[in-house]
Amino acid sequence: KSACSQILREAGFQVFDCDKECHAYLKIDGLLYQRVIDLLGTSILSEDGTIDRKKVADLIFSDLELKKKYEQMFHDELKVQLKHEIASCELFIAEVPLLFETGFNELFDEVWLVVCDEKTAVKRCMENRNMSEMEVLSRIRTQMSVELKKEKSDVLFENNGTLDDLRNQIMQASKGLKKDGTARKAPVSN
Repeated sequence: KSACSQILREAGFQVFDCDKECHAYLKIDGLLYQRVIDLLGTSILSEDGTIDRKKVADLIFSDLELKKKYEQMFHDELKVQLKHEIASCELFIAEVPLLFETGFNELFDEVWLVVCDEKTAVKRCMENRNMSEMEVLSRIRTQMSVELKKEKSDVLFENNGTLDDLRNQIMQASKGLKKDGTARKAPVSN
C-alpha cells in the first residue's frame, strides 16, 4: 500500500498516512504517549524516554488481549481524526492499515485494495522492515484474509510485479479522481 500511496503522491494527490499519524501519537509530546506507557509499562522506553516501537511490537504480538487494547486506543483517536479530515474536503485518500478490521472502511465511498502473494509480502517486510520471517507471518495471521478483503473492496491492484506495473494500474484507476478535491473519497488498504 505504501507504493500505491507514493505513486498517487507523485501524481499530485494528497494521501493521508494513518501509520505516520499513529507514530506521531507515540512521540514524547504525542497524544497517546502516556496512555501507552500506562498500558504497557516503562520497559518499552528507550534511554532517551522515547517509546521503542520494536519493544512495543514484541509485547503486543505475544499477547492478543494486550494488542486489542493497544490498537483500540489508536483506532479511537484515528477515527476522530479521519472523520474530521474527510469532512474538510471533497477528495480524501488515506493509506489505512487494518481498514476492514477497524471498520474504517465504512467512512469511505470507495476502497482500493493493494495485494500481493504471501511470499512476496514476507520478502518485502523482511527487507524493508528488518523483520524475521516468523514475525511477518505472525502479523499476517492476525489480519483478515486477503480473499475476504478482496470481496469487500471496490478496486483491486495486484502488486506482484514491478513498480511500473503497479503504477500503470493506479494511473488507470485514478483517472476519475480530480486533484483539486472534487471527486470521491477512497482509502488505500492491504
